[in-house]
Amino acid sequence: MKHLATHLFAITLLAAGSGAGVAAEHADPTAEPPAGRLLATQCFQCHGTNGRSQSEIDSIDGEDADDLFEDLLEMKASDEVTVMNQQAKAYSDEELRLIADYIGRIDGDRDDDD
Repeated sequence: MKHLATHLFAITLLAAGSGAGVAAEHADPTAEPPAGRLLATQCFQCHGTNGRSQSEIDSIDGEDADDLFEDLLEMKASDEVTVMNQQAKAYSDEELRLIADYIGRIDGDRDDDD
């Protein structure tokens, strides 16, 4: 029984510790999420969680918002048939701006060589 209590205590500590960051981020459950966050989740499907890729696809975290926006507009205007161009075409210019601004706020703590 003592062994079970120790495990339950450890699990409780882990659960409380892992939720601390989430709790801080969502301190006000009625607050609106940051503009562009929901739209940017589509980007994270390929570019990794919060834009930090774990594959050969480029990471986009820490990129300059204005540069990202210009890149997205170019992709949207392109006649090439690529995944990125097709993705960009699905959004309005205003939505692309929100996406770029949101991703531009993500702290990119990666090397420039990534």
